[in-house]
Amino acid sequence: MIKIRPLNESDEGDIAQILNKTWNFDGENDELLESRMYFLECMTNASYARVATVDGKVAGVLIAANLQKEHRNWNVIMRSIWLKIKQFFIPQEEVVQNWEGEEQILQTLEEKLPKNYDAELNLFVVSPEFRGYGIGSKLYHQFEIYLKKQHLKSYFLHTDTGCAYKFYEHKGLKRKAMKKSSCFYAIKDHKPVTFFIYGNV
Repeated sequence: MIKIRPLNESDEGDIAQILNKTWNFDGENDELLESRMYFLECMTNASYARVATVDGKVAGVLIAANLQKEHRNWNVIMRSIWLKIKQFFIPQEEVVQNWEGEEQILQTLEEKLPKNYDAELNLFVVSPEFRGYGIGSKLYHQFEIYLKKQHLKSYFLHTDTGCAYKFYEHKGLKRKAMKKSSCFYAIKDHKPVTFFIYGNV
């Protein structure tokens, strides 16, 4: 049975594993640490966080931020700092994605946005083993209800060709900016990654 519930701190490990599977990581310690750090980064300003479970197992997550109200999750921020410190003590293998470089690309894309948005969808992912069961649509529908209750009329998100970006087109979002990178390559097929920003207006 599929259920949507608030995200708990104890879900962090399961979500990191989902990110590992989605990014085709091998599950090594350094890669799992990268996934946990990315998850915490998405949570630092989150005002909305829900997970989907199937028979009690975490199958997907959606995290968003209300940009009209400044919000900082200080407990999450402190855990993120701790993980960054811990990262120095774990032998690092070559990782295809360089998060700092990706952040620079996304900031460049955001500068092309035509307006300020009310909200941002920080993270939206469904575990590969549970795709095709409508879990993504259920999470997204609950997110839309949240937006209406908070009177947030506009929102945007980052995505790329390594994700199911056409899902957003199916939901009526418009591609607002894009950039093909010559530095980033998909782990699965080693093709150049194209980054996008989608918005509902």
